[in-house]
Amino acid sequence: MTVTGQVSRPPLGRTQWPLTAFEAVFDRHSPRIYNFCYRTTGSWSQAEDLLAIVFLQAWRRRDKVQAERDTVLPWLLSIANNTCRNEQRSLRRHARLIARLQDARPPVEPDFSDNANQELDARAGNTILHDAMARLRRPRAMC
Repeated sequence: MTVTGQVSRPPLGRTQWPLTAFEAVFDRHSPRIYNFCYRTTGSWSQAEDLLAIVFLQAWRRRDKVQAERDTVLPWLLSIANNTCRNEQRSLRRHARLIARLQDARPPVEPDFSDNANQELDARAGNTILHDAMARLRRPRAMC
């Protein structure tokens, strides 16, 4: 506790952060980072995934951060910006690849089973009709 009665902030700088300090940073800044990711992508689920990636990268680089004015928010936002840009670039590349693969795909041959089924049904109908016609009596010749 500080003199003012507020909980002191986690130690920031180039030291190894304890897990509780990183939890405090996550609790404090995750809503802003999530909102940034959501505004950038327009997708809630994608923003959640990006939020996890941002804080994973922050955890991995926690010993290299220098806090500005006793906050790491600008650092986290720069990680979020780069992560969102990488994700958008990845999605564009994926879409181009799919389009290229679809263009390179050979044309689809029509399914012969539809015609075969229709032909068999027509033959079966013709057989029934032929049998019914054979059972009819022949008209007598008029004398």
